[in-house]
Amino acid sequence: MSDWKNQAYLLRERGTKGFWAGLLASLPIVGALLALPPLLGILSPLQPLVGWLVLAMPPVLFSFLLELLGYWAKILLMVGILAMLTAAGGGMGGVWASLALWMPWRRVGTGERSWWVVDAVALSLFLWFLAWAWSLTSGTDYFPWPFFVPLSLAYSASLTYMYRRLSSIAAKSPSPVVDLGRRQFVGKLSVGIVAVAAGGALYRFYSPLERLGIASSVTTPPPSEITPNDKFYTVSKNFFDPVVSSAGWRLRVQGLVGRPLSLSYEELKALPQVMEMVTLECISNSVGGDLMGNARWRGVPLAFLLGTAGVKPEVQDVVFRATDDYADSIPLSKALDEATLVAYEMNGEPLSPKHGFPARIIVPGIYGMKNVKWVTDIELVDHDFLGFWQEVGWSDEASIKTTSRIDWPVNGLRLPMGMVGLTGVAVGGDRGIVRVEVSTDGGKQWQPAQLQEARSSYSWVLWRYSWFPAGPGTYDIKVRAIDGTGWPQASVVAEPFPDGASGYHTVFVQIIA
Repeated sequence: MSDWKNQAYLLRERGTKGFWAGLLASLPIVGALLALPPLLGILSPLQPLVGWLVLAMPPVLFSFLLELLGYWAKILLMVGILAMLTAAGGGMGGVWASLALWMPWRRVGTGERSWWVVDAVALSLFLWFLAWAWSLTSGTDYFPWPFFVPLSLAYSASLTYMYRRLSSIAAKSPSPVVDLGRRQFVGKLSVGIVAVAAGGALYRFYSPLERLGIASSVTTPPPSEITPNDKFYTVSKNFFDPVVSSAGWRLRVQGLVGRPLSLSYEELKALPQVMEMVTLECISNSVGGDLMGNARWRGVPLAFLLGTAGVKPEVQDVVFRATDDYADSIPLSKALDEATLVAYEMNGEPLSPKHGFPARIIVPGIYGMKNVKWVTDIELVDHDFLGFWQEVGWSDEASIKTTSRIDWPVNGLRLPMGMVGLTGVAVGGDRGIVRVEVSTDGGKQWQPAQLQEARSSYSWVLWRYSWFPAGPGTYDIKVRAIDGTGWPQASVVAEPFPDGASGYHTVFVQIIA
C-alpha cells in the first residue's frame, strides 16, 4: 500500500473511532445539560439555542407543528436539539482524533503518547464550540464559565478514555467495534424523530372516546366553569421552566416613571388587591382546541402600581420582563385598564411554578403570550416594544378573537338514537358573549343554545343545547357565537398564525338505531 493510501486509511480509522468516542462521551454531558439546571434552579444553557431555532424557523412551519403536535412539538424540538448536540460531540471527537492524535506528541525518551496534551486539545476544542454556539444563539457576550468548564473537562477526559478503550478493543478483535456507519446512524435517528412526531399527532387527534366506537351515553355534564389548576393549559418556550423562590424575588417598576418601585413578594401581597375571573387562550390554539382555560385570579391592579410610580407623558408601551429572559408588552391604555393585574393567586392558591410563581401578568382580552409569567420587571418605554413572539411574526395587538367550541360530542363518535345533550364553551375576549347558536345540518339552519350566566365579561360562557336527531345517519354539527358588542364570530377559516385562528368548530357524529 502506498504511503498516501496508508495515511488516508489511518486518518479514516482514527476519525471513525474519534467520532464514536465523542458520541459516547457527549451522552453524559447532554444528560447533565438536561438534569442539572432544574436541580440547581438555574436557566438551562440550552434555552438560547431553543430561542434561536424558534426564531430561525419559518413562522408558518412553527405554527403548523404546534397545531399538529401540541405539547409533543416541544418534545420533538428537544429530541432534535439533543440529537444535534450528541452528533456535534461525535463530530468534534472525529476532528480531535484526526488532528490531535495525528501529531507526534511523545514523552521524551519513551514511546508513550502525551495524553495530557491530547486532553488539552480536546478541552480547547469543546470550549471553543460552546463559546461559539452560545454567542451565536444568546445574543450576548456573557459566557457561563462556571457551568461549562466542568462539563468541558468531563467531555475531554471521557473522550480520551473512550478512544483508548475503543482502540484497545479494536486491537484485540479482528471485527470492527462499531459498524453502523454515519448513514445508518442518521437513518435510525431520523426514524426515531419521525416516530415521536407520529405518536404525538396520533395522541392529539385520536382521543380515547373516539377509539371506543359507540358512546355509552348521549349526554354529558357541561364543562367546568373553573379550570382546575393542574388541568389549566401551559405553553412555554422553555425546555425547563424556572422555579423561583419568593425569598429573593422582587418586582421592579422602572423606566419612564417618576418614582421607581421595588417590591418584595410580601410587599406586593400587602397592596390593595382584587379578584377577576378571566379566560386565557393561547394564540396558537386551533379552532375547537384545548389551549384555553378559565380561572379566578387574585392580584394587584397594574394601574395602581403605575399610578404609584408616576407615569411620564411620553410612555407608549409597558414592557414585562421575566426570570426566563422572556419579554412582551402591552399599550399603556391596556395597562391602565382596571382589570389588568399583577396576579399572585390562581383559584384561591398561590401560583404554581408552571403558572408563573411568584407573580404573573393577567391582561383580559389579550392572548396568553402577553400574560407574562415569572415577571420581575415592569418597564415603561416611549416606543412600540416587540417581544419574543412578535420577532417571529406573531401579532403585536394579539386581541382574542370570538370563538366557540363543542366539548360534547367529540368528533367521530357513534351515538344511539335519542336526545343528545350538546355542550361547550364560548369566548369573547374582554367583550363577553351574548348568544351561541348550534347547527346540526352543516350550517343550513341555526338554533339558539342555552347559556349559563358568566361570572364576568372576561370569562368564557358555558352553553348547552338539547338535540333530537331526526333519524339514523351522519350529522355535521357546528357552533358559532356573538360577542357582547353584537359582532358575530368569523366564519372564514384562518390558521393561528399570525393573529389567532378563526372559523366554526365542527364535529361529525353518527346516529345509529
